[in-house]
Amino acid sequence: MGFFLDTAYRSLKKHGEELCGDQVAMERVGDRLIIVMSDGLGSGVKANILATLTARIAVTMLKEGASLEETVDTIARTLPVCSVRNLAYSTFTVIEAYEDGRIHTVEFDNPAYILTRRTESLIPEKTLSKIAGKSIRESDFKMDDGDFLTVVSDGVLYASQGMILDQGWGWEDVRDFLKDSAHTEKSASALALQLSVFCNVLYDLKPGDDATVLTLAVRKKEGLTIFTGPPLRLEDDKRLADAFVKSSGKVAVSGGSTAAIIARETGREIEAEICDVSEPVPPTSRLEGADLVTEGALTLARTADLLEEFLAPTDDDIFLKLRKRNGAARLARMIIDSTDLTIWLGSAVNLANTDTHLRSVDVMRILEAAKSLGRNTKLVMI
Repeated sequence: MGFFLDTAYRSLKKHGEELCGDQVAMERVGDRLIIVMSDGLGSGVKANILATLTARIAVTMLKEGASLEETVDTIARTLPVCSVRNLAYSTFTVIEAYEDGRIHTVEFDNPAYILTRRTESLIPEKTLSKIAGKSIRESDFKMDDGDFLTVVSDGVLYASQGMILDQGWGWEDVRDFLKDSAHTEKSASALALQLSVFCNVLYDLKPGDDATVLTLAVRKKEGLTIFTGPPLRLEDDKRLADAFVKSSGKVAVSGGSTAAIIARETGREIEAEICDVSEPVPPTSRLEGADLVTEGALTLARTADLLEEFLAPTDDDIFLKLRKRNGAARLARMIIDSTDLTIWLGSAVNLANTDTHLRSVDVMRILEAAKSLGRNTKLVMI
């Protein structure tokens, strides 16, 4: 069984610009994932167009089987060189990742990628070649479970130049930040967001350049199954409980009625957990076989809110919210850290309250957020 290729990127636009001059494009071909991150010269509309052209040309040609030489030559002929600064109008990094952990990288004038393994930073050997007059660095290596490969545009390295830090951040500082953060995270999304948010803080929330963070994490598959809502038919209570018992990976139960059905059908007991009464959602419980048991409607709504905020954060408060011990924060973090998400959604009308429709809406919000994070998702109606 191959690894799960977990990818994420975050981009900051230069302050005052409508468009970002960095672009990321991805395509999957069988067990191969092609990722291109391009940085257009300057900023704004022109940089955005040039970076978009570069990324799309590269990923499309490589997907169709073109060689590296053909791809770079096409880009070189398509995009001119700035006559004033004698610089290419767009730089790029290409990553070809395979589900067995094999990685091939191609770098042209972007900052060197950073490979982290737990608290270590690794530097694979690179070969230098000339293609269409451009100096290209290539490397081949293997990544293992828990490794992160991060590519940044130069706007990340310049973070804070003339603001909080006089000389900017620098490649070594970014590497050290990633070494410190990588061992506490599982997902590419969380690591990319941490670096992007800190970069924005260094810029005093007014980026002086486009700044993009692209992260690839190679991970063993980690499934999460959520059971919420009682089945439409009473005879399906046993089916629900059987699915709970047979679930692999992590398991969460959301809803008192759902937990009661599973407990009754399996002969297990539900135990209350001691909680902080100041938490914004109802307390959690314990049930043998479940990693988390929460209340239903309020917790699911709050979980969906947290995931949506994680996808489009306005500040670094989202990390503090996700570190809380309430049911919604724990469930959101489980979803972020998973690779595959299955939700069993009961269709019965809950006579205790009128949350059935709202529960369905929030489940769909959670599934959409999980898809945006690159997770494999499945919905089972019962």
